[in-house]
Amino acid sequence: STENMFESLRDAIIMSTIVVFLFLASFRQIIVIMMNIPIVYASTIALMWLVGIDFKSLPSQPSS
Repeated sequence: STENMFESLRDAIIMSTIVVFLFLASFRQIIVIMMNIPIVYASTIALMWLVGIDFKSLPSQPSS
């Protein structure tokens, strides 16, 4: 659902910010990453829309 998407996006931004800060301690790189994650996420959704793939057709859990 869209609620899970936004939670995943929030978690990805938080985790990547923490990792970059711990390893690089660069606020400039943290800002760049925080700006790029939503852009990449939106680009992926736009590309899926252009190709004709919807979220309902994607499996919710990986098959084993």
